[in-house]
Amino acid sequence: MKRAFVLLSILCLLVCGLQGYKLLRNNNTTPNPFKGKLSDIADEVIAIPLRDTGELRIKSPQNIRQEGNNLFLVSEGILYRFNREGQFICQITQPDEIQVAGYVVNPAKKELIVLGNTDDIFYYSFEGKLLLKKKLKSNLSEERHLYSIEWHDNQLLTTEKRIDTTQTRPIVTQEIATYDTLFRPIERKRLAAFDLRRDGQPLIHWDPLIGIDKDSGLLYAYSPHASARHLLRDTLLIQKAKELHDSALFGQDDTYPQLPLRMGSRYWIASFNQVPNNDKDYLFCYDTRQGHHWELKEGFTDNFYQTGHVKSLEPIDPYGETYYYYKQGEAIKKAFPDQATQESPIVLFLVKLRS
Repeated sequence: MKRAFVLLSILCLLVCGLQGYKLLRNNNTTPNPFKGKLSDIADEVIAIPLRDTGELRIKSPQNIRQEGNNLFLVSEGILYRFNREGQFICQITQPDEIQVAGYVVNPAKKELIVLGNTDDIFYYSFEGKLLLKKKLKSNLSEERHLYSIEWHDNQLLTTEKRIDTTQTRPIVTQEIATYDTLFRPIERKRLAAFDLRRDGQPLIHWDPLIGIDKDSGLLYAYSPHASARHLLRDTLLIQKAKELHDSALFGQDDTYPQLPLRMGSRYWIASFNQVPNNDKDYLFCYDTRQGHHWELKEGFTDNFYQTGHVKSLEPIDPYGETYYYYKQGEAIKKAFPDQATQESPIVLFLVKLRS
């Protein structure tokens, strides 16, 4: 009897210990949605200190693109070429000729197709030689304007705004248009906000950007909500629609869906930081594989280079696989003391997300 009692006690302890271990393990692997480290979502972060020529001053690098060992970026409306080590190669555009609104890289021809001014398209070589300039007003009505451009499957994709002034009140329509490499039109479809099945249309940033879901081939427009309040719920709804291949997300002949986040193979990301010191700014990330999410006011903590918080991650391509951010000034003094002494102390970081 005593022996049986001892065995039963040992069994109970083992069961309780196992349950406690499982609970502890689950608690340790479920992240706090309001705190996050960059290593939670990133396999690798590559730091590229940008080295200028002494006369060149890069400020707020944007629209980062990679092609081979080349790194292209826009600063103050000017397109520049660096290499992957951060060395300055050449200035592509001239500010008295064009203010860059967007650009794409044509890798086959080693040329840059640049959108600027008022629906002007410029073609440049990688060395900065102007190859061709096209005036699209002959193809576009006075009420149609281009405001972003992407490259996919050897075609040009643009987001466009069309204003119909023939009605009592002007009607604004947003579209995604497809062109060949010489900007001859192929097709265009209207943007339609994905039905989130709740009252009230969420506030969104005005200019949508093009995204492409690599898994399904879905072409969509990304426009972040001005608030992250319902973003997890909306994300789960979109994920379910994708799993079911819902016609609300796919299968529309005349429209492309407009979504509040960017869809990567594993991570879906949205950020809103349009106004400095806005209390509604956020960085949202959802792990479609584990079901975890982060809703961060200050962004992810950089535990690769200890440069502080990363409040925004910007995509390098439309597929949501690689992102970038940059740091300057005090944030880079510890990890990059030599760069911090430069006239234009900026370090660019390329973030490769986990697969």
